Amino acid sequence: KFYISAGLFNQKGQQIVQDFKRGTFKSNLEHHVNNKLSLEANLSLSSFTQNGTLSGSTFANPSFGSNFLIPTQAIYTPSGDYNEPLLGAVPTNPIKSANYDINKGTTNQLQGIFALNYKIIDDLKFRATGSIDYGDIKEDRFQDPRTRDGAAPNGRYTFLSTEFKNYQTNATLNYNHLFGSKHKVSALAGFEYRHQVNNNVTTQKTGFPNYLFRTLNGGTVLASTSSSFTEFKNLGYFARAEYGFDDKYIINGTIRYDGNSRFGENQKFGLFGSGSLTWRVSRENFLKDVKWLSDWKI
Repeated sequence: KFYISAGLFNQKGQQIVQDFKRGTFKSNLEHHVNNKLSLEANLSLSSFTQNGTLSGSTFANPSFGSNFLIPTQAIYTPSGDYNEPLLGAVPTNPIKSANYDINKGTTNQLQGIFALNYKIIDDLKFRATGSIDYGDIKEDRFQDPRTRDGAAPNGRYTFLSTEFKNYQTNATLNYNHLFGSKHKVSALAGFEYRHQVNNNVTTQKTGFPNYLFRTLNGGTVLASTSSSFTEFKNLGYFARAEYGFDDKYIINGTIRYDGNSRFGENQKFGLFGSGSLTWRVSRENFLKDVKWLSDWKI
């Protein structure tokens, strides 16, 4: 079995220079090697780019800054240049800032899940899976030196980079068997492992020779730089057993042994357990003629 799809999406925003573009690819593959072994592979790729304007309570945001200007003023001069300064609470021409500045975000993401299924016997099955979720996010923000916000620092460029990686794997043994017509036994045992890494870097530069230098290395003054790194790992073992009689009386027990690298050296792992007793009252003979009650458990 296989499934393959691809898509392209392009949408303009409500304001000038705003747009959103996305490309996606997805494939699902399933192969039965024989009557016992099967393999699965699901892959998803996506990339999208978003251009926008400054948001929030900033006067360079057209939808915000225009509220503080006299609406009868022309945006352009008779010669076609931007009309600035404008009359109002602030002199900024928000249309000029929107067209000259850069506010761009790009995200690339890969998601994949791979699985192996093996039927040891009819009632006992093994399944192992491995998955990856990788993402890379880049944000570029440039305040043009020709705008009033970018004039004082002679241009300001901010670059943000975020990278995340999430790996996960698990393996389980699943047993299900019906003894006679009323005794049902099921059991599950397995383990799971997860490893996640996040990297963030932010750099800002000012002092650009002119507006044509629109990359980070064009700035002559390092205004700020920062970075962060986080990493953690989870490891867990689990087991569950259940016995049911005539689908009326059910006993269930679960136990887990989980650990996390973010916990203290002597407290990384913990043992957790739970159990339950269930009576499906709706399966009793004295309720079999009650049509309005579909299920009742205690």
